[in-house]
Amino acid sequence: MSTPRDGEFGLPLVPPVGMRDFVYPESAERADVGRVLLETFARYGYDLVVTPPFEHQEVIERAMDDAARADLLRFVDPQTGDVAVLRADFTPQIARLIAAHFHDRPGPWRLAYRGTVIRRRRGRARKHRQVVQAGIECVGVGGPDGDIEALNLCTEACV
Repeated sequence: MSTPRDGEFGLPLVPPVGMRDFVYPESAERADVGRVLLETFARYGYDLVVTPPFEHQEVIERAMDDAARADLLRFVDPQTGDVAVLRADFTPQIARLIAAHFHDRPGPWRLAYRGTVIRRRRGRARKHRQVVQAGIECVGVGGPDGDIEALNLCTEACV
């Protein structure tokens, strides 16, 4: 199947397979949903953090099984020669962020995030490789209390 191209310059008119453009009004609706989620997270005391769109391979792969590792999109960082992966999940990056920036601050840590993850498509279940996520990590709250807090927050955020 051929990619539609601009007649004058011959450049592709559509993004790579599995990627999407978002234009108005869908782009505005998505921004509104993200804003509402982040405001809800903040009301519960979750601080927004922003992680990079790609990460050291070993950070992302550490807790993954072989099937999840196969989903990663890798590249060699031309500056360092290290293998990097496009972010496929926020949780490993949040763990690295806590170790790097919060090691001298007492927990628990309540962190919120929003951004795009990129995954390879496997099977028919995944139409898009580009997925926007918003979420929280409640780290250091023992027992069921953290789970209950997260469930209450998610219930409010989805109403």
